[in-house]
Amino acid sequence: MKHLLQYFIFLLNLTLFIYSLFPVQAFAQDNPSAVQFHGSNVLIGQYANRQGTNSMLPKAFLRNDLQMTLTVYDIPIASRFFISTEQNGYSQSIDNLSFYIDLNALKRNKARIEAKNKAMNLKNTKAPWMLRFLSNFSRIEAGRFRPIYGDLNLKGVSVSGVNIEFTNKIVYAAFATGQLKKATEGTSILNKSYKQNLMFGKFGFGEKRRTHFYLTYMHIEDEAPKTEWDYEFGDTTLKPQSNVVFGAEFRLSFIKNKWVIDGDAGLSFLTRDTRIPITYDSVLENVPQFLLNAVKPNITTSYDVVYGMKTKLSLRTTTITAGYRLIGAGYTTLGNPNLINDRQTINGRIDQAFLNRRLTVSVFYRQFKDNLIDWKIGTTVSTSYGINARLSLRKIPYFQISYTPNKQETKGDNLNIKNNMDVISASTGYNYPIGTLKSFTSLSYFYQNADYDRDTLSTFNNTQTITLNQILNFKIPLRLNFNASYSDIKHTNFNRNVVSIVLSASHQAFKNKWKNTLGGRYLQTNGLLDQNKFSLYWNTQIRLWKGGELGLSFEENIFKDSGGLSEDYNEFIARCKLSVRW
Repeated sequence: MKHLLQYFIFLLNLTLFIYSLFPVQAFAQDNPSAVQFHGSNVLIGQYANRQGTNSMLPKAFLRNDLQMTLTVYDIPIASRFFISTEQNGYSQSIDNLSFYIDLNALKRNKARIEAKNKAMNLKNTKAPWMLRFLSNFSRIEAGRFRPIYGDLNLKGVSVSGVNIEFTNKIVYAAFATGQLKKATEGTSILNKSYKQNLMFGKFGFGEKRRTHFYLTYMHIEDEAPKTEWDYEFGDTTLKPQSNVVFGAEFRLSFIKNKWVIDGDAGLSFLTRDTRIPITYDSVLENVPQFLLNAVKPNITTSYDVVYGMKTKLSLRTTTITAGYRLIGAGYTTLGNPNLINDRQTINGRIDQAFLNRRLTVSVFYRQFKDNLIDWKIGTTVSTSYGINARLSLRKIPYFQISYTPNKQETKGDNLNIKNNMDVISASTGYNYPIGTLKSFTSLSYFYQNADYDRDTLSTFNNTQTITLNQILNFKIPLRLNFNASYSDIKHTNFNRNVVSIVLSASHQAFKNKWKNTLGGRYLQTNGLLDQNKFSLYWNTQIRLWKGGELGLSFEENIFKDSGGLSEDYNEFIARCKLSVRW
């Protein structure tokens, strides 16, 4: 990893050096300085007299987020360094160091230069060649990052390495490599891990937003010690895994991209224990030899597929979407641990606008089905559909209402489970003056009714919530906010109600250089749980100098449980935030 970072920085320095040897004649005279440096640093701290209930955050911690950008001849090279005292030795790293080229800022610089050159009637209105070349990239980054290349392979996991994505109207190429996890020595399989490495590549033709075709390859493997494998029945120790995913995706674009058809497919191999000698069995006999050479399977290897298609038609006042996807029960990608396999999905949606978009109506349908290879004791089918309408006319309150029935049914041998749920929500609100005051009032209603049936067992749950929100803006820089809600909950075995009240005042002084918010919250639950919680809080933010701000917040919580199910407590929390920009 260290060598990759050094190599990446060396390439950047070499590129800038070569680029500086060839100055561009098309620069306008009023361009900003050739070298600029700016950034920000945010220091956040918290102290509390107790750890929050059901929270993993410690009572006290410090976080520092430093971001810097060096712009040389309109090429912005940015870096971010994040550290926290929450780091520990048995979990994955929270600290973050990354370097990247701010390509959004680069493209803005390129457009600015071309606009100025065109305004000056210069023959060559193009930006410098380096800006034009780099503007073909979507990502150039090193350090720690979270790549997003699709649900079926790599999405959102933290990687320490290099990530590059090149895309233009003809060619697309992406490459990412690095470390997903560090090795940790824990006391159990839950907090112990091997070092895990990633190799990812994606190549194809066409723009991402228009017609294209891409192929994908991903390989993730644990780096385990080279020890002789000795299997014991019931072995629950951590096992090194390997995951190879092949994928393809395409888009067909019609009518100036108003109608698009997207499709994707993937083939995943998961080896649950790479220590076992390579073997081939009947499960893999239909797999081509070149795939076997790439995967190196053994008796713990399984494979499965995923495929799907969706379409979207965008007209002037109508948008229609529909899709289908099947994710096999054995399809696994370690690059997206949140992907749910063993699922068939069918969905559709229509959004229609009327009266110059002042009235919008949406209807949708969605169905999920599992047990695709009949390996579970029952098959679950979940179906939901609904309608939503919103009316926004001038000089009258807006109105919005939605109705969403949901049905889930599981059937199997001697198994019959049904869940039915109806959800209705409605809201209205209006902005209106009261003398010199500006006022906004909103009212919402939420209704949910759920019935659960399994054999002879039947339960129900009914919830109704009414919420009122009132905002008053005074002519002076003062704002008052009042929020109150009441929930009535009826269950087969109990009834309870919940009352929530929030009142706050916000004020600005010294030409918005000092901002304060003072407020209180009250929460009361009666019935099954007799609890109440009262909170007072004060948030203040002051501008110390141009680019420097200090924020402080203090909160006192008093919790009481009359039923004795939880311990009473008094909680004090203090937070600080120091921001510096240059």
